[in-house]
Amino acid sequence: MTQLGQPPAADSGQLRSNGPVTMLELNQFEEFFKQEQAATEAIIEEANRRADEYKDTLAQAGALLVANPSAWDSKEAAESVDAALKAKDQAVSAAAELDLKQKKRQGIVGGLFAKLTGKSDIEKAEARSLETRDALNVAMVEVARHAKDVTLPAATALTEHALAISPDVEELHAKSSLAAARFQALSDEIIRRRQAVDTFGFDSEFLAANLAAGKADKVESPLLLKAGEQAFFSVPTTLARHRSRTTFVGSSQGVSIPVGHGVRFRTSGFAGHPVVKDEVVEVDRGTLVLTSQRIAFVGEAKSISFPLTKLVNLHEYSNGLGMGREGKESPEIFLFEQPHRAVVYLDWLLAR
Repeated sequence: MTQLGQPPAADSGQLRSNGPVTMLELNQFEEFFKQEQAATEAIIEEANRRADEYKDTLAQAGALLVANPSAWDSKEAAESVDAALKAKDQAVSAAAELDLKQKKRQGIVGGLFAKLTGKSDIEKAEARSLETRDALNVAMVEVARHAKDVTLPAATALTEHALAISPDVEELHAKSSLAAARFQALSDEIIRRRQAVDTFGFDSEFLAANLAAGKADKVESPLLLKAGEQAFFSVPTTLARHRSRTTFVGSSQGVSIPVGHGVRFRTSGFAGHPVVKDEVVEVDRGTLVLTSQRIAFVGEAKSISFPLTKLVNLHEYSNGLGMGREGKESPEIFLFEQPHRAVVYLDWLLAR
């Protein structure tokens, strides 16, 4: 009796044709992925650096303008100025709080209290200080953007520099967005392909992509091909079939009666019920062949062949395939390693 393995842990349909596939073997693709990751990080880093330069330059201009309200028409931007002054006060307060906590932690101030000032308090103060500095920069940038009639040369020079690099900032932002999207697609692909290898034992995504691209290699097989027929898949296989076996389960009882001369006559009765078990039994060994026209098994004792169009259902196990064909009640079971490889070929052949 033969045992059928469990179906794949993941739905095989979810692991095929789920996205674009880079036409590289998985080990080559992983190297390519690392290169793309480094390139993407470099583009994003440069985009962030230039964006920070743009914002910092405007923030410096805004700070000069807030400090010199008479050098521009500050009344027109009174709301922005008020927001910047408020943000400045909050940033100064947060910085002072952080400095005090750090000194207490170091034991410079506070004696016993220094021991009670935990690391988490320092981290919270650092986060608060960073948050208020960021808010201050945003407020100063708004001041610089709305300033009119500026007569302060230093502020004017900073604003002009920010405007000069603005196109570069926008271009780098667009490039980094495209690079990030591309890298995300590559990340999704490498996850799918690694999952396929873990589930099926081979890179089914790459195989399916190659077949779809017309890169199917013809293979040698023991099958005598018809005119115009091509074999694409061949694997050593065990042919098996479902078989029902009936046994009776119950108990028996009887009486033994002497009839003379040392001979005894026994009467008995049996009470039970039949139990039907479905077993998978080996029928033959040979080769499973998938061609451009049919599915065939060339065995030691028998052979099977039927057109691809006669395949009505397919059940995948971890160690084989069950194939139901039109006009036959019982499915053919083919046992072999990496059965999902045959599934990928069948998908491709049936879609041609």
